[in-house]
Order: sequence, then C-alpha cells, then structure tokens
Amino acid sequence: MELNETIIDTVRREFEEELSYQLTKEPIEIFDISIIAITRNSTCKMHYDFWSLVFMDKKENFIFDTGEFYDAGWFSFEDAFKIMRTPEYLPFLKKLQDRY
Repeated sequence: MELNETIIDTVRREFEEELSYQLTKEPIEIFDISIIAITRNSTCKMHYDFWSLVFMDKKENFIFDTGEFYDAGWFSFEDAFKIMRTPEYLPFLKKLQDRY
C-alpha cells in the first residue's frame, strides 16, 4: 500500500500496474488478511496480504507483469490446490472455495 491509500485504492492501482487492466465499475470486496512471519535474514519480519475479491462480468485475458508473477492463469479450485506453492495460502483458497 502507498501512503494515504485505502485497500480498495490499492486493489485498483495494483490491477493496473500488475495486470495492465483498469478497474472502473467492478465491485471490490475485502475478503481476508494473512500475516506471515518472515524467518529468513531480512529487515522485514512480517508479510501482510490483504485478500480482495474483484467481481468481473467476464473472464479477462490479463497481461501479467512477469516481474511480479512467475506464473499466472485461470484455474479451477481443484487445479489451484494441486499447484499452490505457498502452503500458508491454502486456508484462504479453501475459504474461497467454501464460499463459492
């Protein structure tokens, strides 16, 4: 997040920066937050992820920022569970699956 930016402002900015897509009227819902301790040698000791849902009318073909994403795409929940590389995020994926 940038200084004086709300979570919703951050979602809109990050969508444009990382997905080359400008959100206009799409509803955005704050879904959850994850807090992960950083154990490697770093000045940063905690990592915070704000999980937000963006409701789109159709599935877009985003242009992913490869500096941010080493791999990205649309996946079923079943496939997402198989390829998830960050085990700390699995509870959030399960919570999302239970909701939808």
